[in-house]
Formats: sequence, C-alpha cells, structure tokens
Amino acid sequence: MELSSLLWGGVDDTIPSHVTVIDWVEKCGLSLTEGSLKKRTAEEAYSLVIDNSITMCGQDLHLELKASSVHPGHPHRQADVSVARMVAGSQWSVADTKRELDKTISELGHAPDYVVCDNGKTMCKACEEMGLPTHRDISHSFGMFLERVYSRDDEFTDFINKKGYARKFSHTPMAALMPPRRREYARFMNAFETVRWAKGMLENDRLLSSRERWLLSFVRTHASLVEELDEVMKGFEYMEQLCKQEGLSHRTASLCRDYVNRHFMTMGDRVRRLGDMIIRYFDKEERLLAGDEPHNICSDIIESTFGYLKDRMSPNKNNGYTPLVLLMPLHMRVSTIEDCRNFNAARTIGNTKLNDIKEWRADNLLPNPSIKRLNLLKKVS
Repeated sequence: MELSSLLWGGVDDTIPSHVTVIDWVEKCGLSLTEGSLKKRTAEEAYSLVIDNSITMCGQDLHLELKASSVHPGHPHRQADVSVARMVAGSQWSVADTKRELDKTISELGHAPDYVVCDNGKTMCKACEEMGLPTHRDISHSFGMFLERVYSRDDEFTDFINKKGYARKFSHTPMAALMPPRRREYARFMNAFETVRWAKGMLENDRLLSSRERWLLSFVRTHASLVEELDEVMKGFEYMEQLCKQEGLSHRTASLCRDYVNRHFMTMGDRVRRLGDMIIRYFDKEERLLAGDEPHNICSDIIESTFGYLKDRMSPNKNNGYTPLVLLMPLHMRVSTIEDCRNFNAARTIGNTKLNDIKEWRADNLLPNPSIKRLNLLKKVS
C-alpha cells in the first residue's frame, strides 16, 4: 500500500478489504477499455491481434488487442498493446466473429491495416469475408507444418510411443532422466522440449549407467531422427527470433527463405517437404506487406495475456469468465514503472461506478455456471 500511495497519489493508504481491491481493479479496467477506443482518431493506422479459442467451463473469450501497424522493433510487450474488445461466448462462429470485429472497426473509425491470428479457421474465414489482410502467427504455422510432415511418419510415431512408455518410470530412481510430459494441446508447437531432452541423452550417453542406457535405448535407435529434428529446431528458432525481433519485412522474409534453401533443402525428404511449406508461407505473408514497413506476424502477446489472466482467476474453473477479465487492460496500462507514475488511479476509479460493471458484464459475459450449479443443488436438496 505504501508503494501504491507513492505511485498512485490520492489512494488512501488504509489497507482495504480484498473485495474493495477487486472493485478498484474492475473499475480501472472498464474505464481503460472504454477510453482506449474513444481516444483514437480516424487517421491513426493500427493492427489487431485476435483470438477466441481460450475455453473455460464451456465459455470462449473473444479478445482483440490493438497495436501499431508498424512493428516496434522488438517482440510485442504489454505496453505496446491495448484491449479493444473482450466478449465471452460459446462456439464462436464466423458470423459472431465478424459482428465483434465490425463493432471494433466502427468505434475506431476505419479498418485495421492487418490482423494477426493463430490460424483458427473461424477467425481466418471471418477476416477473409471482411476483406481484412490476415497474417498467420509464425509459431502456430510452424507447428502446423511439423504436424503435417511428422504426425503420420512411422519413425516419429514409434519414437513418441516409446518416449511415452519411458514416462512410466517417473516414480523410480530413473525419474530425473525422464522425458518431458507430452502436451495434448499444441503438442507440435512444444515438440522441441522432447528434442532437447533426446539430444542431451545422446550427447551424454557415456555418463549413464548400464540400466539407464538400456531403458533409454530407444533414443539411440532413433538417433538420426533426433539429429534431424535438432537441425529443424535450430532453423525454427532462428526464423522465429528474427521475425519476432524485427518483424516481417522483405528483408527478413528473404533471409528466412535463404536459410531454408541452404539448410533444409539439402537434407532428407521430410525436411525438404517442411522447407517447401515454410517458403510458401513466407511468400504468402510477404504479399500482404504494403510497403517497406515491417509487420507483426506473432500472436505471442495475446497468449501471454491469457496466461496472466488465468494465473489470477479463481481456481474454480466452474465460474467461467467473470468481470475479473478487466484486469487485462489495467495490467497493460501499468506494465512499467514509468506507466505507473503517470497513471492516476484515483481519477480512473472515479470514472466508473459499480453499476457500470454490472451493465458491462450483462452485455459482454455469460452467466456464471457456478450459480446454475448452486441453484440446481438447492432444488435437489
């Protein structure tokens, strides 16, 4: 509270209840969300990063982040974006997505220069029908290419199955050497965790005991696959880092294609197929560039924003999405110490009333599933 008083002058230093703090957060978040659109001018160029695939108790949150259309020269940070729209729904359709995008475009005065999304079919089709240039997130795209090439490959499938069997020794003295746990969602985006583990096992095989070497012998059996995936991993990391750091431009697209031609196209059939997909990806994304200014082709910022929210929401996922989602615009507004110093919390809180939050909740969020559960159990009892 002393720190809050120092940064946000005017806030009483009396320690409030947790309910009061939540009310403050929600009031600030709603005030910032409404103000972020009212301050825009019709001449200001902007881009949108969108997603609506984060599910909680059958509820999907449609989130739109507004950013400059020109890449900032570094991966997007919280201070580089602001919340343009947050709406909870279920099973977002193309029409639903278009409706929310239309509202944002109407309030901002003109369409974005481009949209960034994670290859979701609904979002991509909605943007296509609205005539909005759409960049596919580079990390999701690369993960999708990996899945197309390796998901039905016999050698890769055998390696993954044996890796899964090795997890059975996680409650034995072998636990420290066990491979990473498989992620059911976006598993090919996270496949390189296993590659790093397998590469480490190969390089340090001599340090293993005879029993450990026997139990992990499948790694040596598939050593050529591990080496292949290690080269792919190095290429992916180079291209992703380049495009996230500098943005997509004619220069970075050319550098990535050159890398693929020098490294991927000189390897085996699987990696060459992967290389063809990557080259076509950069050809397609480069055509969306209007000039020499670099574009953002990464949606990491929206993933990290969702992650920040989920860490701070109630552990009871049956609550679905609550007005605490208003924490996101506030988090972005005070993401740096300098932003905190320039933020008048008392005035921002005073701009919004509790009734405004109730109205916003009715318009943008779904009913709390936990209330339905409580009412149902009352009737049963």
